[in-house]
Amino acid sequence: MGRTGVLFLALLLTGPHISAADQEQAGPSEDAGGPIWLARGAQAFAADGLYLLTAPLRLDRETAVLAGGLTLGVAGLLLADREIRERVQAATGSTGRDVADGVSTAGDVSVLFGVNAALLVLGLAEQQATGETRLRDASLVALEAHVYSALFTAGLKRLTGRARPSAGKGAHHFDPFDPDDAFPSGHASRAFAVAAVFADRYGGPVPVLAYGAAGLVAASRLVVDEHWASDVVLGAALGIVVGRALSRRHAEGRRGLDFFPFVTTDGGVAVAAAVRF
Repeated sequence: MGRTGVLFLALLLTGPHISAADQEQAGPSEDAGGPIWLARGAQAFAADGLYLLTAPLRLDRETAVLAGGLTLGVAGLLLADREIRERVQAATGSTGRDVADGVSTAGDVSVLFGVNAALLVLGLAEQQATGETRLRDASLVALEAHVYSALFTAGLKRLTGRARPSAGKGAHHFDPFDPDDAFPSGHASRAFAVAAVFADRYGGPVPVLAYGAAGLVAASRLVVDEHWASDVVLGAALGIVVGRALSRRHAEGRRGLDFFPFVTTDGGVAVAAAVRF
């Protein structure tokens, strides 16, 4: 139920922003009422999901090499997960675990969503005061990245069914569609998805601060013994991919192949592809 609420609020918040551009193209005669912008927001959200799902079709050579390297890295960590866990737990005292437990809450769905929503409010206030929309836009994209990283992570957790370290089943216990849900880390994926958007949109110290905070959240999951190292690394990588992809997709001057669903005049649903030059 909590994730459903996040998804609805994300659509509600992105709706007016997305429909504004559409309204300029459609003309002033079109009604800008709630049902229309909400429908357009949902349509744009679905289009972004399809864009992310079809991302493997757009891999260039460099990205494919990076993906292969990541796969090998995660495979290597799978072999070292047990030893890494033993070393982390042996080096951490009760105070360290208490601190890590507090840091870990920053990656909770509700907490991270609340922080992002607060940034959106600040961005809207900044827009009203100065006309600057960068924080507003970054917050909207980060909200969407948060939702999609959570959805993709939940799907992977379900497909892999990996046991958490605290379950006592070992580092290599995978049972697809089992209730076990360690692989990948949802806290890491959500935190890095949001961080990736702000790091992509801002320069200066923002990338270091954003990724540093996300890294602390990810590391805390090892300390509190909720995840293996490979869970955290894959979650972080997933979040970065989702965050950067959505940030650049919504940036001005975006190019490349897009897929987007639309409703036809007779009520049917179709998917179109377009190339932006």
